[in-house]
Amino acid sequence: MQEYLQTIKKTVEQIVPKTGVSCDYSNQINGIVSFYKLDLNFLKNILREKPYHMKRYEEVYKDCGNIITEKNRNRIKRLDELAEQMNEILKNPDSINEISFVKTCNEIYFQIYGDDIIKV
Repeated sequence: MQEYLQTIKKTVEQIVPKTGVSCDYSNQINGIVSFYKLDLNFLKNILREKPYHMKRYEEVYKDCGNIITEKNRNRIKRLDELAEQMNEILKNPDSINEISFVKTCNEIYFQIYGDDIIKV
């Protein structure tokens, strides 16, 4: 019985019908976006104290069974590239390029939702 329960995988929740991507993945950047909206210097101070590393989509949903589908495959690939890009932007808080930061956040939201419903 225990072996059977271990083979059952959860499913990715909160899938956006338009994209096939979980809207919960936006939690990977919502916190830093909130700090940014307060003030860029506030975000920089937070990152100096506690560096942030954005996880790739598959890392977040590693225990799930329906991570990549035909519908979301290209979006997931792009989200993974954007996660790496965001990590590069945030790794040195003193030299965050604000334009690149905002552009990357907006594209992450676009890949998740399929439109510009959420923008920084």
